[in-house]
Amino acid sequence: MEQVQGWATDNASGIASGALGAASTIGGVAASAVIALFALFFFLRDGRKLWLWSARLVPGDNSERVDRAGIHAWNTLRRYTQTTVFVAFVDAVGIGLAAWLLGVPLALPIAILVFLFSFIPMFGATLSGAIASLVALVDGGPTTALLMLGAVLLVQQARGQCALPVAVR
Repeated sequence: MEQVQGWATDNASGIASGALGAASTIGGVAASAVIALFALFFFLRDGRKLWLWSARLVPGDNSERVDRAGIHAWNTLRRYTQTTVFVAFVDAVGIGLAAWLLGVPLALPIAILVFLFSFIPMFGATLSGAIASLVALVDGGPTTALLMLGAVLLVQQARGQCALPVAVR
């Protein structure tokens, strides 16, 4: 106990500095979250009014064209997001189900991780598949890891080969 007290006394400035840094980070994250929620509320409540106001700032008679372009851009972004969520869901269910069938522990967290990593362009699917295979390797050995890797590749290839219907209006 005396050694711990001596160490704490000798390193008091470092401990206080680390605690202050952690408190500062937590405060910054909390303030950012409050500001983001505040902005989100007003964007959801008055988004159309805000858009029309900013479209009217365009000089001349172009504000109507800017408004139409913005509406088309918003619809495109909405469809892209919906398709990405659907693809992420399909990957998560397929790989999570494969992990569960192989008896890999943490199948649900693996499925959640696959869903979240699907939103990372280019590398997300590879990273989540590697993590799922590594968990299978640690728990079940090389055979289970190879089966998990095969399942990951099968799910991702099947999803990639399917023509996902996206309604274009």
